[in-house]
Amino acid sequence: MEATAFSPDASILAVSVIEGERTVIELWKTSSVKTTGEAEQPLTVLRAANVPGHFLSLAFSTSGAILATAHGVTANHSSIQLWGTKTGALLANVPHQYIVTRLAFLPDAKTLVTCSWGHNLDVWDVTAAANLVHIGSIPAHGNEIWALAITPDGKTLATGCKDGTIKLWSSEIFAGRPGLANQLKDPSARSFGLTEQERVLVASTGKFLSF
Repeated sequence: MEATAFSPDASILAVSVIEGERTVIELWKTSSVKTTGEAEQPLTVLRAANVPGHFLSLAFSTSGAILATAHGVTANHSSIQLWGTKTGALLANVPHQYIVTRLAFLPDAKTLVTCSWGHNLDVWDVTAAANLVHIGSIPAHGNEIWALAITPDGKTLATGCKDGTIKLWSSEIFAGRPGLANQLKDPSARSFGLTEQERVLVASTGKFLSF
């Protein structure tokens, strides 16, 4: 198991699983797991012959109809995919110059944000799922970006860098280049989450960072 993600209503769990030299994505109905403690078969298995390597990050759209995936092993084999969760169809597969480490949908249902080893935030238009359009790149850090999270209200986006810098961005990212809202420092944090009711960022080190 390499990456996991719950759908917005928590009814579906997406899990990337190693299958030989590749990984596939299994979609599981969470209610069956809650009831029996296990599920016999996944609802859908997402796989594509032209997508080599391993899935590094998964994210559901706000409706749960689309699953975005970051996939790759080296900088020469990195890409972003959009999948239809009901059909299992690969809707879009776009190459990326760097390893994409995290991705997340914004609440506007038309914007996908990704981060990578390339030091930037990339913004994508997903209005037409079969046509993933790169809107632009936003300079974010001076080193590889390892973590990305968005508050439940969609107003703040947090990024975490290899050098330990954590930056908070305002919701201006919806329309264009965002303004930096705050900057924190936790050299050991490689992932984090944002609370819903309080302005607190919970780092993988167990620290609670207020902003």
